[in-house]
Amino acid sequence: DVFTLAHLSDPHLGPLARFSLRELIGKRATGYVNWRRKRRHAHDMEILGLIVADILAQKPDHIACTGDGEGPFMSLLERLEAGKDPTKIPGLYVKTAQGIIKNDPPPLSDLDENPCPDMDIFDDSYFYQPYLTGEYRIASYETQRGCPYRCTYCINEFLQKKTRGQRRYNRRRSLSKVISDLKFLKQKYDLDIIRFVDETFLLFPEEKIREFSDAYRKEIGLPFFITTRPDGLTVEKTRILMDMGCTAASIGIEHGNHELREKVLGR
Repeated sequence: DVFTLAHLSDPHLGPLARFSLRELIGKRATGYVNWRRKRRHAHDMEILGLIVADILAQKPDHIACTGDGEGPFMSLLERLEAGKDPTKIPGLYVKTAQGIIKNDPPPLSDLDENPCPDMDIFDDSYFYQPYLTGEYRIASYETQRGCPYRCTYCINEFLQKKTRGQRRYNRRRSLSKVISDLKFLKQKYDLDIIRFVDETFLLFPEEKIREFSDAYRKEIGLPFFITTRPDGLTVEKTRILMDMGCTAASIGIEHGNHELREKVLGR
């Protein structure tokens, strides 16, 4: 069986509902100004209505995944192939004629049990990506999953509540698994740079980062970049990252007002 997925990207909806000033936190404020000055004059809601009506006329199926996706996705493929009902798979929200079925997230997975990412599905041009001063062969890799912080605007707070009582929410691949996977990816896809997609890379204790650094420089030796939080940076951790070959760190500040960050955003 084949299911139909309709994706309507970034519609600029209007007219805007009433809102409080608090709801204009961060970049929402600039988005509102942009709407008032430009977008509200350019986007015709009647045209958007016709697009939505056409999408609904195609009767799309809709399946969304919450939580770790590897297990639910495999179960979905197996059930679709066998012609079985996919609506009761843990982790999936499934649109049906009777409404949306919302299953609880799947059990938190052991990351070491997941195989090394298989990127053969991608055309070779996928690996060529612009970065800083040029274009390089880049691939993404995840060493850990599950940010333990409770920022009020983030999906992690929801997933922490939904998976409470299971194993530790923040999980890490073993060092041997990470190095083995990266060696394979580097050699098979002739990589120039690694993009670590951990939500907060510097959750690692300093001694673990130093241990990772030693193995990474010896076995991998590629430049890389990360995402982290500003409160995770220390002088020593920064020094270790530089020695490893870290070329950039993406850091979310979210808002310049300390009180707002702390009391509203949970940062």
